[in-house]
Amino acid sequence: MLYRSRDELFALYDDLVSSHRLIATKSIIGTTVEGRSIPMYKFGNLQGGKILLDSTIHGEEDMGGEIFLLYARWILESTDPDAIAIRNGNCTMIIPCLNVDRYDIGTGEGYGRRNAHDVDLSRNFTYRWEASTDKYKGPSPASEPETQALINIFKNEKPIFYLNSHNGDRAYFAVYSDNSSRRTYAQQVYSKIVAEAQKRGIVTYGLSLNTAYNNPGLAVCDADLEGINSFLIEWDCWTTTPSDPLTDCNWVGHPAKPPFSSIQNYYFPRWLPIGIVWSRECAIPREWYPGYYIRWLLDRISGRDFLENFPIMAKQEHKT
Repeated sequence: MLYRSRDELFALYDDLVSSHRLIATKSIIGTTVEGRSIPMYKFGNLQGGKILLDSTIHGEEDMGGEIFLLYARWILESTDPDAIAIRNGNCTMIIPCLNVDRYDIGTGEGYGRRNAHDVDLSRNFTYRWEASTDKYKGPSPASEPETQALINIFKNEKPIFYLNSHNGDRAYFAVYSDNSSRRTYAQQVYSKIVAEAQKRGIVTYGLSLNTAYNNPGLAVCDADLEGINSFLIEWDCWTTTPSDPLTDCNWVGHPAKPPFSSIQNYYFPRWLPIGIVWSRECAIPREWYPGYYIRWLLDRISGRDFLENFPIMAKQEHKT
C-alpha cells in the first residue's frame, strides 16, 4: 500500500467522524496562505482531559498524520481496556496536517518543507523569534495563517499535553520547557511510559530535556508559554533492520519514506505507550462519565451550552 494523498487522508478522518458522531467531531481551525481549510478532529470524551497531536508542519513530513489515524481508530473502536479508558476519559485532538498547501510535495530543496509563502512554519512561532538567513522564518513572528491557527488552539483549548511530530532523520523525543517543574514532571511521566512499553513488549523512544530558550520560533515553545506540557517527536527514518530505535541513519536531500506497512507494524506501536500514559495522566475521573454523556446529549439536541460550567479535571492544576 502507498502513502495517501492529503485529500485521501482527510477523507479517512472524516469517515471516522461520520461513523462515530457521538464521540468524534471535526472543526476548521483556520485557512492556509492559498485558502485551504486546516481541519482538526476531536475523538473520545469531548470534555475529557485534552491531548493535542499535530503533523506535517513541514509539508513533506506526513508520517504523523498516518500514525494518528491509526491511533484515532484504535481509540474509537478497540476493545483494549486502555482504548476504552481514553475513549471515556479523554479528548484527543488531532491536526493531521498543518502545512496543507505543501503536503508531500518535496520536489526541490526546502519546497515541501515550507508553506506557500516559502516560510518554515516550524521557525515562525513567537517565542524569541528572530530573523535569520539559514531557514526562512517569515517577515515577523507568527506572520503565517497556519502559525496563527495553531497558536489559537494553544490559547483556546489549553491541552494538558501537546506533541509536534516530524519525520526526522533519527529517533528523537523531547520535552521543551523553561519551567523546571514541567521538565521534572516529564521525567516522571516518562518512567511510566517506559513501564507501559515494557508491559506491551515495545521499545519506545528515549527522552531528551530541552529548554524553550535555546530553541526560538518552535511551536512547542509557544505551547510551553501557555503552560502546556510540550513535546517534539521525530519518528526516525527507516533502516533495513529497524531493530534499534535509537540508531541514526543517513539521509541525503529529501528523505525516502519508510515502507507504508511500517506505519502500522513499527511506528504506531512505539507511539502507543506515550499516548496511553499521557491520557491516564489527564483523564477525567471515572465517576464523571455518565453525567458528561447526559449533559452532552442535551447540549447536542437543544443547541444550548449545558457544558459551559462542566468541571474539567481536578488533576489539571498540578500538571503545570
